[in-house]
Amino acid sequence: MQHHHRWYIQNRVVYVIYRGAVLLEELDILALDLVQNYLDKGQAPVHMIIDIRELTTFPTHLGKVKQNADLYIKHPSLGHVLFIGVENPAIRFIASTIMQLARLNYYILKSQDSLPQVLLRIEPRLEVEDLTPNT
Repeated sequence: MQHHHRWYIQNRVVYVIYRGAVLLEELDILALDLVQNYLDKGQAPVHMIIDIRELTTFPTHLGKVKQNADLYIKHPSLGHVLFIGVENPAIRFIASTIMQLARLNYYILKSQDSLPQVLLRIEPRLEVEDLTPNT
């Protein structure tokens, strides 16, 4: 799997991109990294964008995926989670189920184009200039 993450809006919104095939072991490493480098350091609530438009395969064992995701979805600083590119029905089911079990606020977006509107809806204190992503 290729993945990378960065601040989309410094200290407020983290952008995670998954590409290719994802192994469960890789999710463990990524989850710990998200907690240590973003959720622990950002200004709560830290919202998370998860872009899976280029994801080819993902672990389908719901219990193990949820156990891994618990590292960050139970973090007190986590705000809303926004998914982009959830076309695969199995992945949509896994993402929705985990978010519902955790009682998190989440959105499933068809494209990145709607990010500014959704972010302003959930975080009205953001300034329009904040919505120009960090590169």
